[in-house]
Amino acid sequence: MSTPTPFAGGTYTLFNDHHGKALTAVKDAVEVVGEPYAEDKLLVQQWEFIPFSGGFVIRLPLLAKRDGPAFLTFEGKLSDGQIVKLGTHPMVWNVSCKREDNGSEIVRLCTSRFHVDLDYHAGRKVQLIHYKQGEKCQRWYARRCDFTTGLRRSLLNSHVVGGLDLEREGAVARNRVAPGPGPHILLNGAAGRALDVSAQGRRAIKCWSMHKERNQQWEFIPIGDTTDYAIRSGIEAFDGRPLYLTVEAPAKERAAVVASPYPVPWRVEWSKMDASGDAYRLHWPGTNFFIAVDGTQEGANVRLTGFSPNKGQLWQALLL
Repeated sequence: MSTPTPFAGGTYTLFNDHHGKALTAVKDAVEVVGEPYAEDKLLVQQWEFIPFSGGFVIRLPLLAKRDGPAFLTFEGKLSDGQIVKLGTHPMVWNVSCKREDNGSEIVRLCTSRFHVDLDYHAGRKVQLIHYKQGEKCQRWYARRCDFTTGLRRSLLNSHVVGGLDLEREGAVARNRVAPGPGPHILLNGAAGRALDVSAQGRRAIKCWSMHKERNQQWEFIPIGDTTDYAIRSGIEAFDGRPLYLTVEAPAKERAAVVASPYPVPWRVEWSKMDASGDAYRLHWPGTNFFIAVDGTQEGANVRLTGFSPNKGQLWQALLL
């Protein structure tokens, strides 16, 4: 299969090659189904392809879940018939593209050997199915969307879309200054200890005294042309996959912060800590939750907590 893709910014509606239906988010951005295209479904039938780690994170850009941004993903075992849905934890999809003789772009969305498929009979259930050559249910026409000025104005005038305050989100984005390239140690402002991935289990995140080994090193990776960042650990999983900062689902008060092979977006917000220098808050987008240390002792747990002015939510980024 060919690998070039046409997704140079913008949003796209995906029409199934067999049924002609559009990939559509339903039920408060929880489920994904095939439905006829309609002008009044602009918020739930447009998708953004964000380049990341050799593939694409696929986001529903104009509508969010109640607990954060909405990304195309699945839960459970990778198998035939597994339901494709929306979640706050993005996954990286392999996206192949082929240009038809009529100029249309046909894409396939896949992970491993499984492709996103619209069920043959009813044309509503979106699922993972093993790759089948020439199977039209696994092929999607990508049509670039063009917003009218009126649509843009109506969205912005509403201020809140899918639980996101657009004015606040825009103000935060304009004032953000994230750490630059290179590995950083993230030192907590209250505990004075470093964000640390367990070298044994490669999942638990705690705060320990700074030693600057790889399991205390972090890189901030921009996700496409967005203002969010994946935060990658200097240590890899036992199978060689990179590890990223994430949370135990769902994202809620006191959810554990952990390491996972699946990247998620973090909003990185600059803050002046004190005379010792700049610091950052690591914010789960679309919520009021930030990464904080749960105490100042060695091995303190790291969790999501609601916004607080205390230094437990502030992290200094020390470039190595």
